[in-house]
Amino acid sequence: MKKFIVNESGKTCELIIFEKYEHTYPKNEFKRIGKLIDFREIDRNGFDIHSNVHSGFGPEKWVEDKFKNNINSRNRLELDFEKIKSLVINIYKKHNSLFLCNFMRIFIYPWETEPKKSDMDGVAAFSPFKNTIHIWINPKNSKWRKVVEETIFHEQSHAYLYNHNKIYLNWDKHSILHNWMISEGLAENYAESVTSGYVLKGKFKHKWFGFTKKECQDIFKNLGQKIKMKQTDENYREMNSIMFGSDKYKRLTGYAIGYWIVSDYMTKNNVDIKSAHYKSFDEILKGSGWLKLI
Repeated sequence: MKKFIVNESGKTCELIIFEKYEHTYPKNEFKRIGKLIDFREIDRNGFDIHSNVHSGFGPEKWVEDKFKNNINSRNRLELDFEKIKSLVINIYKKHNSLFLCNFMRIFIYPWETEPKKSDMDGVAAFSPFKNTIHIWINPKNSKWRKVVEETIFHEQSHAYLYNHNKIYLNWDKHSILHNWMISEGLAENYAESVTSGYVLKGKFKHKWFGFTKKECQDIFKNLGQKIKMKQTDENYREMNSIMFGSDKYKRLTGYAIGYWIVSDYMTKNNVDIKSAHYKSFDEILKGSGWLKLI
């Protein structure tokens, strides 16, 4: 594990890179990681993220599974610390004024289990806490360099909202399908505002994740009252299928719906993306006009 501090015009990033895994068995490797970064339960509202290095994750079983699922000793990979450091420095220099968080802590690990037919382009990520991002990179996938920039800004939106948004501060209570969509919609609109959406928007000016706004509106209308679905053990599978895709829903359907909801809200109410991060999710949904569809 290596650390590096990026300081650029009032913005700071603590970069923590695990260049390679050292144990054959994922369970043993997770134990090693747990000795280097903290996974203990914390007061998520009062914790001082600047003074204390914490993963942002708690001790839950799903967290351990998430880490273990990215480790495969039969496909041992090693990250290039200097290359990643240089890339992050350049991102901070290029987009400094557009960063939402004045302080960021980014953990980076090898991604040894990316499926061959994956459309993730060598990068997976998650933000579990304020100012905190975890990124897994498959260095064998040449597309990772381009995708990681968009990923940093997408996840930074989540990391920023953990500081003040009431839904993020108590996600278990407010984990409702339309909130999840808007959460991802804010993240994608923010990433687009910085990177112009060159990764996920591509050459299609009127599409996002392959969906036009009209296509997303039709799906949203058909979902009807399902948009109020709460995340329970019973509903989790269906919510996941809508957000990430399944036999019934195309890949990243929920993300695309969220993108267009937030985009419409900002356009109709003349709100910029940073200001949108301070609006309630209910206000965004109502102000978008999409509720009139159902």
